[in-house]
Amino acid sequence: MTAKGARQKPAKPTASGGQNGFSLISSGKLIELYAAMVKSRMVVERAGLLKQKGVLASDLDASRGREAAIAGVGVDLLPEDILSPSQCDLASTVIKGMALDRMFLRLAGTGNGKARPKTKLRFDAKANVIAPNLDLPARLDAACSSAAAHKAAKNCRIVVVTCGDGATSLGSWREALMYAGLHALPIIFVWHNDALDAREGPHDGVGGASPTTPDRNVPAITVDGGDAVAVYRVASESIDRARRLRGPTVIESIHAGSNALAKAPNGRKNVGSDPIGAMETYLIGKGLFSPKMKRNIAAAFTRELDAATRFLDR
Repeated sequence: MTAKGARQKPAKPTASGGQNGFSLISSGKLIELYAAMVKSRMVVERAGLLKQKGVLASDLDASRGREAAIAGVGVDLLPEDILSPSQCDLASTVIKGMALDRMFLRLAGTGNGKARPKTKLRFDAKANVIAPNLDLPARLDAACSSAAAHKAAKNCRIVVVTCGDGATSLGSWREALMYAGLHALPIIFVWHNDALDAREGPHDGVGGASPTTPDRNVPAITVDGGDAVAVYRVASESIDRARRLRGPTVIESIHAGSNALAKAPNGRKNVGSDPIGAMETYLIGKGLFSPKMKRNIAAAFTRELDAATRFLDR
């Protein structure tokens, strides 16, 4: 495992099952997953506080409860890989490597005189992130074009595009899936299903809607979006498949009761749905968790957040 913050160029896949090894997740990787989840939650909480102060025009509350999916898909992406997040998944850009101040700049309002977001920026070349403010058809087109370029170059780089906009997005989504499957593009489609009951379909409540496609060239995998380990295993296999130029994959991440602060019918907080709490329980069982570790992760990242948002107080 490389030192924290260091990234290697994509390794050539081996015949034994890919570069990561899917049968066993190392202790270091499990802790990395947990740290990414904690950081995602802290970014959401900081954005919420800044919006309350009137500094930001919007927050990241829609990302709350998606920490397991954000970390599970994002921790093994390389700097050269491309991420196309939805606005709800903006926190994932931090895990991808986007500078915190640049991420917060996208949330800043123009009326307070303190920050002016570059809303016209379609692609962040420093982090290899396609702007989430583009509409879904434009993001999908850019993602597929980038994946086609990576395939032609045979450079082992991939593209990840996320969505959770409900049945109204299914037309352009399925069209992109069919195109990617036809051309075996190195791309992963992540559909966030925020339905309280996974059987209800996408979160807009349209019965029978599905992000999948009958195209046998595009395997679709459903995973519990609150289980970081499960998401990571699925994402690792999908990333390896894409790097081997074996085509795209759809990951449907189910977030049943995804909001960690959502209340159960009895009025109590639905703590059991918190993916971070679930990951802590898993790490305890492995003998890997300690309150001190959590405090250290939070303290170090708090300093990063303070430095990154200082420009908003000018």
